[in-house]
This record gives sequence, C-alpha cells and structure tokens, in this order.
Amino acid sequence: MTGPDLKPCPFCGGNAEYRVTHDEGQRNDYDTIECLSCRAEMSVLLHWAESEGANRNTLTTAWNTRDPAVLAALPEVQALIAAAFEAAARACDAKHAEYILGKGHNPKKYDSHFSQLARKVRALTPADATAALAARDAAMRAQGLREAAEWYRAEGWKLDEDDVPDAILARADQIEKEGGA
Repeated sequence: MTGPDLKPCPFCGGNAEYRVTHDEGQRNDYDTIECLSCRAEMSVLLHWAESEGANRNTLTTAWNTRDPAVLAALPEVQALIAAAFEAAARACDAKHAEYILGKGHNPKKYDSHFSQLARKVRALTPADATAALAARDAAMRAQGLREAAEWYRAEGWKLDEDDVPDAILARADQIEKEGGA
C-alpha cells in the first residue's frame, strides 16, 4: 500500500509503498518501503512482540529523513544526469551524421535509427534534471560575465564607452533572473 505520509524516493523522486517481505532463509519478516520506480528500498525487521504500527512509524521516519547536505547537492547531481543523457544523445547524433554522410546523403534530410535513438534518449531525460542543467549553465554564464566585468574594471581598459562593465553586469543579472540564455 502506498502511504500518504511517505515522501517521494530520495533517489529518483518516484512514489513509494509499504509492504511486508518474508526471508525464507532467515525465517524473518520485514516491514519494507520500496520505490515503485527505481526499486530503492528500506527495511526493518518486523518484531511481532512490537506493534506493527510502531515498526511502520520508525521505518517511515527513516525513509522521510533527508540529509541537508544531500539535498544541497541534488541540483548538481540532477544537472550531471541531464548532461550524461545529452552526451549520449549527441553521440547518437554524431553516429547519424557519420552513417548518412557515408551513404552520401544530407544528414538533415534523412532519418536513421541513430537519430531516432537520439530523440528517444532526450525524451527520457528527467524534466527536473533538464531544468537543473539549464539553471547550472545559466549560473555559470552569469558568473563568467561577472568575472569579465571585474577583470575589465581591474585592468582599467577603456573602450568607446566607460559603462561596458555595467552593461556586462546587467546582462549577467538578466541571465540569472531568466534562468537561461
């Protein structure tokens, strides 16, 4: 049974459910929470002397506990997941071009199993991972612009306008606000 008091899976964000599992070799029963998506699970030995509710409460508390350090790293992990999916899709795109060009065709006019695979890989990329990657890339672009403006000011270079660093910083602010290009 899925419990309304269960948080989503800490690994993939999927729904989780309670179940009782039996280990034939050990002759033990366990209260278990399992993610329905990635199959991550957490179990506790079912002590029949204790009430089933107490076991379930202990297990639920453990499942729902999230380490702040892990939560802080989650956006970067999600961005890395999206980057890995995109790298796989780009490899398929490259193979498509190589395959089609080898046959003497225009890669933009012909579809191949490689280009179909690239589209499928991109479709499988989790939306939260894609959003995390876009946010990370926007933050990196904004930071680069800020560093360029500071370098420009520190070097005292003069171009046609003295307000170039302010324009660079304004663009960095715009990128951060939009969260993308």
